[in-house]
Amino acid sequence: MENLETAYIKREIGAFDSLLYDSHAAGDTTEGYTFRFWDEDVRRGNVPDATWGREKEMGSAAAMFSSSEVEDIDIKLTYTPPYYDTTQGHAGQQIIYVTNASLSVVIHQQDQPEPLTLMVVSNLARFRFKVQYVDAKGDSIWRIVYWEDLGTPGGLKTVNRTTWGKVKSLFGP
Repeated sequence: MENLETAYIKREIGAFDSLLYDSHAAGDTTEGYTFRFWDEDVRRGNVPDATWGREKEMGSAAAMFSSSEVEDIDIKLTYTPPYYDTTQGHAGQQIIYVTNASLSVVIHQQDQPEPLTLMVVSNLARFRFKVQYVDAKGDSIWRIVYWEDLGTPGGLKTVNRTTWGKVKSLFGP
């Protein structure tokens, strides 16, 4: 999770890419990485789809990280220790819950005199990790296979307050 924070803050698309599970590289026939938008964003039509895959995730992150309009990205995650999932179809995977995600993205649009700060505050998320490969030392290398935006407790009540999914969709394909 610290690597995710670093990739966002430093806008390192290569580092971000290395965090996401790649089913093709793993020789896996599953769908691979999935981001699931908050159900409320989907219901309100705030996001393009209920989910998207690795290609759209990378496109959204690359657009945000490289945008000349994005002045600053700051992120702080509070999360649970990982635990093994025992549900059918997910055995051997690990889950980490983000119990408080704070993300701010400062955007200075050319046609606006003042920058706009998008705030993801007190957001909840569930991350599911899967082993991508085992390295030469025998260590399992874990990657994010599923990221679910669980929204914000109590809803969104302040100006420019948003969700992970809405920020991602702003920069998405």
